[in-house]
Amino acid sequence: MKNVKLIAILVFGLAVTVPSAHSHAFRFCNLFMQQTPHPSEDDLLKANLLELQRRETEGRKSREVAKMNLEAQRVHESTPVRSSFSGRLTTIPYAAISKVIASMTKNPIIADANAGKYNQPNVDIAYCFGRAAYAHFALLKMGVDKSAIRKIWAVGPMEGDVNWQFHVATIVRADDGRWYVLDTYFAGEVVTLERWISTWRGMNKDGKLRIYFTDPQKFSVELGTYDRVQLGLNLTRDKDWYKGFFADLMTWFQTGSLESVGLTRLIPPKQSPKTALNEDFQPLASDAGVSLKPASENELLARSPEDTRKSNAAQARLDLAAFQKLESEFSRAHRAYLNTRRGTQAEADAKAELKRTSEAMLSSLQFLGSLDYADVGRLAHQAHHKYSTAPGGSDMEILYRRLGEIYVHTFVPAFKTQVERENWSSERLSQVVADFGVQITRSTPGTPMELAYKAAQELASEIAVKAASKESLEYGRAE
Repeated sequence: MKNVKLIAILVFGLAVTVPSAHSHAFRFCNLFMQQTPHPSEDDLLKANLLELQRRETEGRKSREVAKMNLEAQRVHESTPVRSSFSGRLTTIPYAAISKVIASMTKNPIIADANAGKYNQPNVDIAYCFGRAAYAHFALLKMGVDKSAIRKIWAVGPMEGDVNWQFHVATIVRADDGRWYVLDTYFAGEVVTLERWISTWRGMNKDGKLRIYFTDPQKFSVELGTYDRVQLGLNLTRDKDWYKGFFADLMTWFQTGSLESVGLTRLIPPKQSPKTALNEDFQPLASDAGVSLKPASENELLARSPEDTRKSNAAQARLDLAAFQKLESEFSRAHRAYLNTRRGTQAEADAKAELKRTSEAMLSSLQFLGSLDYADVGRLAHQAHHKYSTAPGGSDMEILYRRLGEIYVHTFVPAFKTQVERENWSSERLSQVVADFGVQITRSTPGTPMELAYKAAQELASEIAVKAASKESLEYGRAE
């Protein structure tokens, strides 16, 4: 019992004592986002590249960012390419690259995506990451070694004939030793890395466009590697944000033929088809890093509660990505509204777009219940910043004030749910109590965010005492 009281006193002390500004501020920063000054290959594979780009370019001049991009390209091009499977090709004939690009317009699933079949209502999904996945899988099925395939990402605001926050394409090493980009944006033309980078840099207005080279298994700009839930292979179509796009694409790779889209298998000289490449579907799945066969109806019905939770969490992140796209559309409409003359049709159009996007954002927040509390906290901070810097009475201020209120009300329940689900220890809870204490001292007194931190800190202290008591009893029984 003395041990329990001692731990409780320590927890309470952490709740009311302002900790070391350096140690706990750093820890809280890591609580909301991982700091990775020089990301490794594995870090890039797992990273949210939108967050990474923001952190890496904050406070930097455009020439510094340009140097970072040149260094990223240098590291990529100096990485050795070695065959990881007997008979696979470590280069592809240059003439075959244009055929892979052309096949994207011939593949029925890609064509349906381009026609909008797999889009959600009022959300235009460009599916560049879907075409990149197709190119990756097609190259693997053609017999190209996975080490000769990568993905290139342009991350940052791009405006022109597109309005994107990121773009991605698959790249492949050709028999001339250079890497080329497989991207339908260039109307079937084979382009070099330099031209691809230059094109998107020309559409970037702030000079902070970041270029990243990753393992081809990276699925999306925010998420990590290919995953059955993220790809929708473990979801029914009504629950899949991509409405079965990847399930249909994987079925095509399993049952369709390369010849139907103008491609052929590439067999090295003096190699028989048997030794050069296994024709089965599973070797393709193995090199892609995930089982690619869509789940059957019975398999979907037999999912465990943990599988369901993971599905919901993955779906929430996809929904969040769609929400952020709406957010970008709202910001563009707001800029257009501010820059138009009053009483014109352009002003009316911008005002209508502001209304549409703000209403869509407020009606698409169901994903909040499946996010970790740190993600909710990050959204709350972003909303507070936008609300506090927006012109008074503007659509921007009104929207983000409302969003901030919703995020704050979600923050404490999300924290409680995560703590209970992950069964946090008293030590971890005590650390979070201290981190919340730092945020309370930094918050403006009386604001919703300060009140949320106080409520979360009080809850964490209460749960920490109970956890400490339970741990003490278990320790006593063990002795």
